[in-house]
Amino acid sequence: MIGHCRTPVTNETRYTNAHETSHFISSALRRPGVNGFYLGNGQAILLVEPDVTLADVARYVRHRGWRFKTYFVEAWDDRPLYLLDEFTAYIWGATVAVQDAEAGRRLERTDAVSGCMEFATYAAALAECVEAEDPGYWASKDGDALRWFLAAMLNRADRLFVAGLDVEAFKSARQDSFLARWSADMAAVNVAERLAGVAY
Repeated sequence: MIGHCRTPVTNETRYTNAHETSHFISSALRRPGVNGFYLGNGQAILLVEPDVTLADVARYVRHRGWRFKTYFVEAWDDRPLYLLDEFTAYIWGATVAVQDAEAGRRLERTDAVSGCMEFATYAAALAECVEAEDPGYWASKDGDALRWFLAAMLNRADRLFVAGLDVEAFKSARQDSFLARWSADMAAVNVAERLAGVAY
């Protein structure tokens, strides 16, 4: 990833470097009305923004985690795919954190994988919102591309969260509390599972 960014972040922890470098790559890909996200192996995806706002998406969020205020209320961008910029960054950070844990590297105390879980619920809310409020987009090739990307990211987020769930350095009470609330809401779980399987 670092090699695919003109201005990578390299002065923080490996986890943070990956998260922040993902943002720089997305920024370089972004165009008016289009957002871009790094997939890995030198590949990226460009997605046209649907005709909804971040505030619209917020109405579909069933469970607000501790990042909700930062990314919905205080967000610098009201375009809905801004959420996927953050989701992608948390996934890349978690990827590096889990790799470090598996390699036995020294780990800082951080909620390295909880962002994957929290943003998976926000991604599901995004999909519900677009499906309900911009059905023309949802039925188009742009909608197909968004569903494919969401499925890929939700599956990846799930694998990373499970891989890091029992890593002592990544554990937190608020992570456990959010997971318990979300897991008990079968409607929310079913939306994520439907998206992850691209069952359309």
